[in-house]
Amino acid sequence: MRRRIAVLSLAVVVAALMPVVTVHGEDPVHHPSYVVMPHLEGSLALQVPTITGLWFLPAADAKEAQLRVMSTALSDVKTLTGAAAETHWASLSARGDEFLLVDHMRGTLAIPRAQIRTAYYAEDSGSPRLRLMYDGDPSGKTVDGDEATRIWAELQN
Repeated sequence: MRRRIAVLSLAVVVAALMPVVTVHGEDPVHHPSYVVMPHLEGSLALQVPTITGLWFLPAADAKEAQLRVMSTALSDVKTLTGAAAETHWASLSARGDEFLLVDHMRGTLAIPRAQIRTAYYAEDSGSPRLRLMYDGDPSGKTVDGDEATRIWAELQN
């Protein structure tokens, strides 16, 4: 009986760790609930639900691309540059069901959909304006014009 319990316990632990295991030589950027990225001299597996925001700035004017990852699991913002930033951004931004993409400071901000608490849409100033309040930024994010109209329609679906 003890042997069965030990084997079953081992199977549960292995199954729990499988999403973060990668085979050397492959380039799996993310798993269903983790994103694996370079960190110091190794790799960091970060649970996607802990991400409170992503900001991607594409390469321009001889500057490398930059991806900033904000997470409740990290003590600081994690910054990737160059090819690593572009690869991870492509992977994370493809998760359209998990992130809402908005223009932000010559780049793109990815807001976790599950963390959007309120969205206020108005056209009272003559131009559409959308105010998003989400966990990753207590100040929220304001979007104007056609982008506000597009995102408002997207949030209603």
